[in-house]
Amino acid sequence: MVTDYLLLFRVYGLESLRDLFPNLTVIRGSRLFFNYALVIFEMVHLKELGLYSLMNITRGAVRIEKNNELCYLATIDWSRILDSVEDNYIVLNKDDNEECGDICPGTAKGKTNCPATVINGQFVERCWTHSHCQNVCPGMDIRNNLTRLHELENCSVIEGHLQILLMFKTRPEDFRDLSFPKLTMVTDYLLLFRVYGLESLRDLFPNLTVIRGSRLFFNYALVIFEMVHLKELGLYSLMNITRGAVRIEKNNELCYLATIDWSRILDSVEDNYIVLNKDDNEECGDICPGTAKGKTNCPATVINGQFVERCWTHSHCQNVCPGMDIRNNLTRRTRPEDFRDLSFPKLTMVTDYLLLFRVYGLESLRDLFPNLTVIRGSRLFFNYALVIFEMVHLKELDLYSLMNITRGAVRIEKNNELCYLATIDWSRILDSVEDNYIVLNKDDNEECGDICPGTAKGKTNCPATVINGQFVERCWTHSHCQNGSPSMIS
Repeated sequence: MVTDYLLLFRVYGLESLRDLFPNLTVIRGSRLFFNYALVIFEMVHLKELGLYSLMNITRGAVRIEKNNELCYLATIDWSRILDSVEDNYIVLNKDDNEECGDICPGTAKGKTNCPATVINGQFVERCWTHSHCQNVCPGMDIRNNLTRLHELENCSVIEGHLQILLMFKTRPEDFRDLSFPKLTMVTDYLLLFRVYGLESLRDLFPNLTVIRGSRLFFNYALVIFEMVHLKELGLYSLMNITRGAVRIEKNNELCYLATIDWSRILDSVEDNYIVLNKDDNEECGDICPGTAKGKTNCPATVINGQFVERCWTHSHCQNVCPGMDIRNNLTRRTRPEDFRDLSFPKLTMVTDYLLLFRVYGLESLRDLFPNLTVIRGSRLFFNYALVIFEMVHLKELDLYSLMNITRGAVRIEKNNELCYLATIDWSRILDSVEDNYIVLNKDDNEECGDICPGTAKGKTNCPATVINGQFVERCWTHSHCQNGSPSMIS
């Protein structure tokens, strides 16, 4: 992600951004360059953009001008990335001269691999290069037979709704080799209605993570209705339904509903309508992973007074865990070696707050939470989303994957050994740093001698920003830069 804008100007020798920024997904446009979030200007050797992971430019337009060798522009549908393309300014590039002969993946072999959309009256395949499709697909209504279902093969985001319905002749074997692992998000709603033979969504959408609910189907973001052979949902990667409720109704074979805690996926479950499924009849005997062997592998939560393990199927837990208060058995007796083999790499988000208080022996959070990316702050601890207090052996935070604290401030206090605080730019993580309270740590005494990666060798590897009048490199430790990077021009 780039939070402001991305600008390239007269960088000689650069022919593609494909390998330079292979995972750039979002340009937020919080601050713009003369109303533009993406500017490519007078890049004399650039032949293609190649930003094949780019899914969203949240604010601002695109300006691509005077790039004499630049092709693969007519094959990009910017309306799939921006809310409005009216202010885009794309002129005087090689692509204007129709000399490019852009070929999307599969075209040379007479196969259409990439999704196509209509722009200026032309129905054209969309791609970034000859080897990368533009994988944001329009909303789809797939009905009657499986023919159009294959259009999902290269889609990572459905920009709109996905409806799959009215397939009466399909059988279970028709779905056995069908899988769309690239699909991670549907921006509107997902609806399935009377698709015969489909027994699970597990293999069909193994990586579907978010249903945004920008537009809803009668207030619902997920609708499963009269799916006569469906035995389980199996959407084990689904973490968030941003807006809208769930309606699951009249699915005679559908089990594994009582084992799903929808409150971990939706902000409110009040409007959910889940009725007349086999699960209602208590005939399912749902068994979560490990239960048959007497082991509890899945997290448990309380719903309607029942403390129950949460899972999508017999082989997949619901890996959104409830809030936890872990104390007493890890306190004064713990030593550094007790934490050496402890790591929770699957943890990427905390929806409320993270608090650590008097955990002895813990020297770093680096291995404990290596992939913690977001602390949402839905509920706070006295206005704080991150609290580190009296951690007597903690030497560094090193939450090097942390990109965003959505709500709430940071309190870091009375940690006698804690360094690498002056090298963190909290303004890259929080909207406001005014309420942060960071006092009485070893870092206050200027005894730390914090060294960012590369500094010892005279190289500057980490981005630098200005805080309190000081232009300082930003890092979490001597080995990890703070990669929620600031704007850079060199």
